[in-house]
Amino acid sequence: MSLTKVTYSMIQGEVANVLDYGADLSGVTDSSSAITSAINTGKTVYFPSGTYACNVSINKRVVLVGELFTIVFLVN
Repeated sequence: MSLTKVTYSMIQGEVANVLDYGADLSGVTDSSSAITSAINTGKTVYFPSGTYACNVSINKRVVLVGELFTIVFLVN
């Protein structure tokens, strides 16, 4: 029997936690690809408290949620 890491992102209707996609909340490592992957799920993207180094272009409808903020991007 093999074990699989279960993350909140695997639960239907849950948010996409950027840490589940490999983001670094210390701000030391570029988290752009992890954040882009989380955005591309089409789910609400959750950022745990931290500092994220990234350069991401958002060209679709997405909701970003953090412990202290919520941002909604509406793109035509």
